Amino acid sequence: MIVGVIDTGCRRTHEDLAAHMWVNDDPPNGLDDDGNGFVDDTFGWNFAGGNSNTDDVYGHGTQASGIIGAGLDNGVGVAGLANVTLLTAKWWHQSGSDCSVAESVYYAVDNGASVLNLSLSCGCLMPMTEAAVDYAHANDVVIVCSAGNGGSDSPHYPAAYAPAMAVSAIDINGQHPSFSSYGAHVDVAAPSPDIITCDEDGDALYDPGFRGTSAAAPHVAGLAALVRSVNPSLTNDAVRDAINANATDVGAPGFDDLFGHG
Repeated sequence: MIVGVIDTGCRRTHEDLAAHMWVNDDPPNGLDDDGNGFVDDTFGWNFAGGNSNTDDVYGHGTQASGIIGAGLDNGVGVAGLANVTLLTAKWWHQSGSDCSVAESVYYAVDNGASVLNLSLSCGCLMPMTEAAVDYAHANDVVIVCSAGNGGSDSPHYPAAYAPAMAVSAIDINGQHPSFSSYGAHVDVAAPSPDIITCDEDGDALYDPGFRGTSAAAPHVAGLAALVRSVNPSLTNDAVRDAINANATDVGAPGFDDLFGHG
């Protein structure tokens, strides 16, 4: 089960991630061996820089990857949500754009991802990303997005696009943290802040406090991958419906703008 992590890259040598990283049949030899248009995309692609360097100097992508797919029962670190293969599509390095996000989505879908995690958001419309999200949905991919950290019901994108599962945050006390965006487009809420996950600064280091809806969304992406691995026949819409239907209702009874279905 391949999960495309659209983020700042990943520390692929981390002790809890190395065994679960996607490796393409395109060794670093200056050639496009697999003919997919990307030279030496052995470990994914950097769409912010237009090169094959997917190293993570910010940590955000490594942290998200750890929540989704850190090793299970391996005696080290933390445990992810599912036994998955993590495909790195890097949209941000010092800068990023609607275009780099969209290209990352297309790349992950075209290289076999069944689930996408986009722990990113913008209060602005993202037309190229919207088209890419539509493409992913048409190709039966589950798209999971962070609702945003605006602390209001102002929609953030791409979470507010219809094919995306929008994830808000819920804290350890079952409350809605003030940073989390919310609204009628939210599907579910997931844990944040203070999530322990992998750290980019060392192969055996862990971040003790990943926060924001960027930490919430990977919980749902990992769950979606787990559901699909148990029942591969489920469509992307069926996976989304199953997660929404089985969420534990919190907040106001029934659907609400803070926690969605629960």
